[in-house]
Amino acid sequence: MAQESATNGKNQTKEEKILRRLNKREERLAWREKRREARLRYLERKAARPQSKEFFLVFWMLVSLTVLVIGIVGFPIFMKYVRKCTDVTEILEYSKWVLAALLAAFGAWIGAGAAYFFGKENLRESSRATEEALKIQQKTLGAKPEEKVFVKDLALTAMNPSFMFYSSSKLEDVLKKLKEKLGYWFVPIINAESGILEDIVSSQAFLHFKYKPEKMEGEKEKLEERIGDRDKEKLSEILKIMDTDVKLKKLHGVNTFFIKITLNDTLESVAERMETRDAAVAIVVDEKGKPTHCVTRTDIGSLLKPES
Repeated sequence: MAQESATNGKNQTKEEKILRRLNKREERLAWREKRREARLRYLERKAARPQSKEFFLVFWMLVSLTVLVIGIVGFPIFMKYVRKCTDVTEILEYSKWVLAALLAAFGAWIGAGAAYFFGKENLRESSRATEEALKIQQKTLGAKPEEKVFVKDLALTAMNPSFMFYSSSKLEDVLKKLKEKLGYWFVPIINAESGILEDIVSSQAFLHFKYKPEKMEGEKEKLEERIGDRDKEKLSEILKIMDTDVKLKKLHGVNTFFIKITLNDTLESVAERMETRDAAVAIVVDEKGKPTHCVTRTDIGSLLKPES
């Protein structure tokens, strides 16, 4: 009872830590939302001002064009009436040519400036309309922008190095450890040389295999092989016999009973994979494939459950 109380207290402490982290994320999200709204209000006030760089650019283009046109047209008149030049034909023809080229160049210049100005205004209005539509959609669906939660942010349960077995380990070794560790409900099997995770087996599978072999389903002619003293049998052979039973076969194996995950996986992706594979536990492995932590499907589901 004392051990169970200590375990429950430890689990409550982990849950409290997770809740505190989630509350802090919600506070940060609320602060970011306020900043975003303040930024939008500033942009709206700025957009409401009639003055803008593009507007003044187009305006000064028109002023410059007007001054140049007056200068080009007025120059022959100035030469004829002020300077009293009688032959201004060549000057007039040259002025016409310059005026034609100038009007074409300035027309393209002003057209490009006006297109840029009005295009930017249209884009601004379109962005504002899209922003408003997203706000309405979020209010309608009750959606809130949420920050992704990664596996490394969770209060994970560390794997016990003393409770790991090899394919060459014997069944009696597993049963002995299970009697000592009553709260352990799955058995990890690793590679004897590299330490890479090879399999996770439910403790119920070993207990069922040991004490209730007559209830195993599958090929009836192999029933005699299942019954008997197999305490000295290697786990690799035990698993082969288990695979002949429909129920026990589902109590071990990657992407069947468990999945492998990393610390950088998101909580949502882990939940989706476990739901798809109907896996009971997710094992965190390092870059070398060695098991480090574990998290159950129940824990993942409780973390994703929306608050009432």
